[in-house]
Formats: sequence, structure tokens, C-alpha cells
Amino acid sequence: MNSVRDKKFLKKRYMQMLKDEIFLSGFVEVLESAGDRQGASLVREKLYELRNSRLQLKELIS
Repeated sequence: MNSVRDKKFLKKRYMQMLKDEIFLSGFVEVLESAGDRQGASLVREKLYELRNSRLQLKELIS
């Protein structure tokens, strides 16, 4: 019973991470177009960390 609940939670977390990743990638584009390269670089680092975490979670779910 708990494994089903855990898997459901992990899938929801995965989808939230995917939404966050999409948002951050768009935010990087906005920052770059505004000329804030340093800010874009910082957000891009967080984006890569999030992407790696999401991919690890995907492997765990599968």
C-alpha cells in the first residue's frame, strides 16, 4: 500500500520538477534578453541542478 502511495508521490514530484524546469528555462531567456547575464548564469546553474535531480528521480520511478 505504501509503495503505491510513494510511487504516486514521486510521479507528482517529478511533474512539479518538470514544470519548474520549464519555468526556469523561460526565466533564463527573459534575463538574457534584459541583459542580465550574471543573473541568467545563476538561474541556469539552478536549472541544471534541477534537471539532474529530475532525471535521477525518473530513473528511480522506472
